[in-house]
Amino acid sequence: MMKSFLTLALQQEGGAHPGEALPAVKAIIYFLGAPIALFAAITVVVLLTSTDRKKSPSSLTHIE
Repeated sequence: MMKSFLTLALQQEGGAHPGEALPAVKAIIYFLGAPIALFAAITVVVLLTSTDRKKSPSSLTHIE
């Protein structure tokens, strides 16, 4: 059963023209570096937009 699964997994479809293999460095950048960079960028944007701003007295938020 396992051998037939591996055989099917390694066979190419008819007419398929696979390209060159992705180098290890590019694979690490694409699949590890890019998601981490996106996560960090989104975190920075969210933190900057949600920080408390200087409170100025406003008649809309201040009741005397």
